[in-house]
Amino acid sequence: MNPSTPNGRLLAIAAGAGFAYGGLRIILGDALTDPSQWTTATQLTVLMVVGTIAAGHLMRDAWTARHRAAAAGFLVLFLAGTGLVVFNSVGRQAESTMLTEAQADYAADERARIKPLLGQAEAMLLSTAKRLQADCVDGKKGKGHCDGLRTSHAVYEAAVKGHQADLDKLGPPKPVNAKATQGAKIAALFGVDEGKAKAALMLIEPFLWTLFFELGSVISLGFAFRHRPGNRVAQSEKSRPATRKPPKGGSRGRKPDNRIVEFSDAYSRKHGRPPSGSEIKAAFPECPKSTAYDYAARARA
Repeated sequence: MNPSTPNGRLLAIAAGAGFAYGGLRIILGDALTDPSQWTTATQLTVLMVVGTIAAGHLMRDAWTARHRAAAAGFLVLFLAGTGLVVFNSVGRQAESTMLTEAQADYAADERARIKPLLGQAEAMLLSTAKRLQADCVDGKKGKGHCDGLRTSHAVYEAAVKGHQADLDKLGPPKPVNAKATQGAKIAALFGVDEGKAKAALMLIEPFLWTLFFELGSVISLGFAFRHRPGNRVAQSEKSRPATRKPPKGGSRGRKPDNRIVEFSDAYSRKHGRPPSGSEIKAAFPECPKSTAYDYAARARA
């Protein structure tokens, strides 16, 4: 796809919007799509991201327009905004990771507490069932004794069901930092310490997510709203001095030298004035002095 076409610009705008949405989603979570949850901090966060993206684009425009002070100011704003975005995003991801780890630790502790109780309840249930079979089904124990056994059996059965329900509610153990764990195992194949690799991956990943979305939005929207190349070409053509025709042979019968003509045009574009006869003579020593001055006069015409 040609990036200068409208479709190319639309794609860049869509990509920039997607990157910006991803960055805000990391920071704000579900509150992003629920305006009723937008607190003052949420609104400031959205404005911070928008301002950072805008500062990056305005910095480029100011630099192109040679407003160095404004470009420096926008650079400061862009760096400060990027720092705030990274700080908030990494903090949000770290908070989510810590919450997941805390939930996993709590679930592990609960499993460790419930499983022994479940084992005890199952053992008592089995023992009571055997006694009930021996005393009240096969044997001739009295009604009061058998009713007591049946009551105990029901209590232990309820306890087993209750403990099993608690375990089912906790669900199976959930892996924590599985991506970093697997990445560290791959790194270990190349001789890297697995523990250090896992710690490094856990530290780097939040920054990579943030920089990916932040820089992606700035670059994509900057590409989408860039200056049209055609306009710049047209402006440069307007400002470029018109190419002068080489002097025609006069009574002296000289033929125009295209090298000198091209030198004069290039000199005019660079210095904003045509070359003098002595400057032409210095560039082309073989050219007669009178001819050099003829070219200079023609260039000033």
